[in-house]
This record gives sequence, C-alpha cells and structure tokens, in this order.
Amino acid sequence: MNAIRRGDGAPARASLRRTPSYPASLLARDIVDRLTQSGVPLSAYDLASDLSADGRRMFVVSIYRALARLCLDRVIERVEMTSRYRVRDVDRAVLMTCTECGQTFAMPAGAQHDALETVLAGAGFVTSKLALEAAGTCLACRDTQGRD
Repeated sequence: MNAIRRGDGAPARASLRRTPSYPASLLARDIVDRLTQSGVPLSAYDLASDLSADGRRMFVVSIYRALARLCLDRVIERVEMTSRYRVRDVDRAVLMTCTECGQTFAMPAGAQHDALETVLAGAGFVTSKLALEAAGTCLACRDTQGRD
C-alpha cells in the first residue's frame, strides 16, 4: 500500500481528510456582513482576502459556492458589469454603478423589466436572467467634481 505515513509508521489518513475551515452558514453570514459594511460591491477575491485577514485559510472556490447560494436565495446579487456582488435591496431593479466612487445604487424598475421581457418573448426569446445596469457618475460625485 502506498499511503502517506507519519514518523511512527502509522498511516496519516486523518491528515488527508479535508475539513471545512469555515462552516457554510458562518461563511454566508460573514459574506453578507462584509457586503453590507463595504458600501461598494466586492469581488470574490476581495471577500476571500477580507475573510482570510481573520486568520482563517480561505479558498476562493468556497467564496464562489457561498455567493452562488446567496444569489439563488436572492439575498445578494451579482453586478454583471463589474463581476462584483452586493446585498440585494430592491427586486427587479436597474443597477447604477458610479465609475468615480464605485458605489452601486438600485432603482426599482419592475415595469421596465416587464416591458423588456415582453419584447424578448415576442421575438421568441425566453429569459432565464435579465440584468439592467448602467455605468456613469452619481450625483454626489458630480457635485464634488463641480466644486473642484
């Protein structure tokens, strides 16, 4: 048998077992907390770095799994333009991302979603996901630029 052995000759099978370094429920809660505190959407790598700072070993693949679950549960959403994540605060919204400060704002747009889905359905296209997003400069950044 070609097993890894400890110094005393006994197989070290227990050391080969992978144990989660971060329980899934705790990871999900911590991700939502970090996204809430951030003020700007964060990438999976940002989250992995932030959570590793607590002294735990964090794998990006674990972050992506947790993000996928949170998106399915509609707790968070992915900002497609930037490949970052934010806490979902408005359903069926237009996401507006400021290119100056990085903040993303949600504006309710249920009627616009419905209209676009109707147009797409009329063309024979059934949507599985619809993202309405815009990039530009927010009012606060425009005001700041005007004072400079």
